[in-house]
Amino acid sequence: MPIKNHLAQKILNKQRKNEYLKKKKITRREIEKVLNGLSNNDQYLHNKLLQIDNLFGLYLEYSKETEKFSEFVKARTKEFEQKQSEHKKGT
Repeated sequence: MPIKNHLAQKILNKQRKNEYLKKKKITRREIEKVLNGLSNNDQYLHNKLLQIDNLFGLYLEYSKETEKFSEFVKARTKEFEQKQSEHKKGT
């Protein structure tokens, strides 16, 4: 009879292993934790971008190059738009 008990134990251990390795369904609480974490990270990045934008604006104001920079941005924007329209015409 020890052989049967050994085989039974082996089968039981295998079943337990399979149950442990099975993927469990994600709970609502886990989904909420992940979404809250993503939302917090998104908010953090948004705030950092606003700070960088404000800092860059202050630098331009400090260096008195605001108008020069605005002209530069307008010129680059026109170039980009021209390239886009040429690309659309080519396709």
